[in-house]
Amino acid sequence: MPHAMRALRGATTLEVDDEPHMVERVTELLSEMLERNDVVHEDLVSILFSATPDLHSAFPARRPAHGSGRRATHVLPGAGCGRCNSEVHPRHDPPELHAPVTRCATSTSRAHAACVTTCRSDAVSSRIGAHSGAARRRVALVGTGLIGGSVGLALRSSGWHVTGTDEHAPTLAQALELGAVDAAGVDPTAELTVIATPVGSVPQLARQAPRAWGVVTDVGSVKAPVVAAVDEPCFVGGHPMAGSEALGIEGARADLFHGATWALTPNDRTDPDALSLVHSVVRSLGAEVVTLDPQRHDRLVATVSHVPHLTAAALMSVADDRAVEHPALKRLAAGGFRDMTRIAAGDPRIWLDICNDNADAICEVLDGLLESLSEIRSIVAEQRNDELAERLTRAQVARRNLPSGAPAASELVEMRVEVTDRPGELAAVTTMATEADINVYDIEVLHAVGAAGAMLILVVAREDADAFSRSLEISGRHVGVHPMGDA
Repeated sequence: MPHAMRALRGATTLEVDDEPHMVERVTELLSEMLERNDVVHEDLVSILFSATPDLHSAFPARRPAHGSGRRATHVLPGAGCGRCNSEVHPRHDPPELHAPVTRCATSTSRAHAACVTTCRSDAVSSRIGAHSGAARRRVALVGTGLIGGSVGLALRSSGWHVTGTDEHAPTLAQALELGAVDAAGVDPTAELTVIATPVGSVPQLARQAPRAWGVVTDVGSVKAPVVAAVDEPCFVGGHPMAGSEALGIEGARADLFHGATWALTPNDRTDPDALSLVHSVVRSLGAEVVTLDPQRHDRLVATVSHVPHLTAAALMSVADDRAVEHPALKRLAAGGFRDMTRIAAGDPRIWLDICNDNADAICEVLDGLLESLSEIRSIVAEQRNDELAERLTRAQVARRNLPSGAPAASELVEMRVEVTDRPGELAAVTTMATEADINVYDIEVLHAVGAAGAMLILVVAREDADAFSRSLEISGRHVGVHPMGDA
């Protein structure tokens, strides 16, 4: 006979974004919740911890590692808050009872820690101790150069334990010396592995990784061939649109991804928990996440990344050739020229694989660029000033309208989307957001015990919510929109 279950919800205020402080407060919260509700450790089935609404928290809500089983996150009628002892009153049908478990009526601070526990009589309590959640989260890096090293520095600063491997021993030694990793070697207990190697080596490494290394993501600039080659649900293709003219681990910075865009390219086999984990980790690095189909990603980055690099290299080569005859030329290279050619100083080795793997898309964009330059040449040569002014004005407006930054928390809302609990659903929803030019600032996946459905919690800008809701409703999904802070 099935055991009856209930859920308890509680929240506590965090004065500082610090792991030991969070552990202390959450431990106190859990103890008070158990005492007030007359529950003992042996009654607990699962515990979910989260942090909200600080979307850049250095200690974000933890997702279960791929393959470790899913935590129950039922919120049932009568669940109480361990801090204020108020009762949670769900407003809709059972799916709404799977709402975020991060709200308390008496909590007013911008940052809250929250937990929900699901209880029954035969639960295993061995994973619950006096310091629940105290263990450091663990990530493994494969490749400790500029990007891998920057990921390591950022996650270590947020309290993660970082291990690393690199085929170039001196690079790994320097990563240890600079504090980008805690230790060298493979970590079989890591919940996430980040492959930060040239694109050509990613498929082999990723195929070897999943069964031993949990959720796996990469940072390569070309995605379609990689995703196609790695047929694993726990692999999430990734591409941070960030870099530096500095080479290797010497250029690594903990803040490299602040304000950058990070593309994720799931497919219909991607496990939603894996995608949610990678999304939350990327957001914790300060990056904005864009979800794209792998093939579309490659076509788009050919325009905004690959061809700009080749263009910068070509322009730098033209200047270098002319400097032979006119030595003063390089001394005249001011801000505009340096800004345009900065990326040409990057590591040329990584661009060989990129150009080979994305040749068709790159050539298509190059053809368009050459056609545009030819038109501009004719306009300049024939002094068609009106046309030139129109083109320059159009470029100016487009450049100024490039998106930047996330809105304040008060301008965000939660969208709760009921979906079928199967691979591909989260990818489909987040891809719809990208197609509609809507940024998703945070994601949570809540699984209902014994049910075929799940609840996606998506945080978006308030101004985008209505249009996105209509798109989701048209696709047959039920959506609820709630201000941040609602239970």
